[in-house]
Amino acid sequence: MAMSIQKREEIAASRIREIQEAAIKIFDEKGYVNTTIANIARAAGISNGLIYHYFSSKKEILMSYGELIRECEQYVLSQPTPTESLLLFSRRVLLDYKETGYHAPIRILITCYIQGELGDADLDFPFNDYGKTFLADIIRKGQETGEFRSGDPAVMGDIFWHMIIGYTIHRINYGRENVALPDMKQLIAMVVK
Repeated sequence: MAMSIQKREEIAASRIREIQEAAIKIFDEKGYVNTTIANIARAAGISNGLIYHYFSSKKEILMSYGELIRECEQYVLSQPTPTESLLLFSRRVLLDYKETGYHAPIRILITCYIQGELGDADLDFPFNDYGKTFLADIIRKGQETGEFRSGDPAVMGDIFWHMIIGYTIHRINYGRENVALPDMKQLIAMVVK
């Protein structure tokens, strides 16, 4: 009996997700440049050839993380307060998997972008405007609830985003284990009343 189209699509979607999740773990632990298709295949428990059935390259896997980023954003926005949303966002991007249980696709994109492994044309992610958009929306909501200081949310979000990028660069350059991270509550103190 032939497999239905719907069943094949479900299997394909599941396999793609398995590859993405295996790859993000390896990218986060070894770095994008140091990761091979063989590493990803081994972590996913599949053959190299099967990866190429779904993705043409390691870069295509990396560029497929838009859905994972949107899921992260939705989870961040689902927090009870804007303060908790901003705190969770900071923790997810800056802290390692062993501290959060989460491999952050945004951190991996930041790392690849900063190290010159991706350029603006490669990104399907508003890298330079992320603070002015996503983070500004959180800040605006916090201002409306009275949790955050007054000011232009786009400017505040942009500054906050660049602080996140700065810490990420510092950790890339000097090693994660050698760079102490800020107290997360102190990090968000620039916006909290």
